[in-house]
Amino acid sequence: LRARAEWLAALKELRGEITEDQRQAIIETLFGKAAEAGDTGQRGRLGLRRLEVTAEGTASFPSVALNRFSMAPMGSALFVTEGFIGVKIEATLALDANIDAPVENFMTDLITDLEQNGLTLGHGESRGFGWFTIKTKESSNA
Repeated sequence: LRARAEWLAALKELRGEITEDQRQAIIETLFGKAAEAGDTGQRGRLGLRRLEVTAEGTASFPSVALNRFSMAPMGSALFVTEGFIGVKIEATLALDANIDAPVENFMTDLITDLEQNGLTLGHGESRGFGWFTIKTKESSNA
């Protein structure tokens, strides 16, 4: 989620919608900042309040390793990936109270981007694993 937020913020900066300082402040406000010399760091203000993961079952996906230069199958390089199918992830994200308007507006834009473009997570994204559509149920300032 942070990587997508950083990408979206960089895009907004390139479009002139926000400045570099605003981009950095938004990301640090949402996801936190690591402690550095003489600094205590900062906790992120975006929280994961609930996470529930379910799957319909598992399946085997046969595949073959390809030579990265010729893209030809490599001899004796057959393998199977065991994966979950019908995965559903339900999560509740919440912003801390008293978030300034630019951060709240950015979060709205991020959720809209996720709804429109989905999210890829985990192993084998280039082969279609870990592609998730995003549907929001409700929003609140909890």
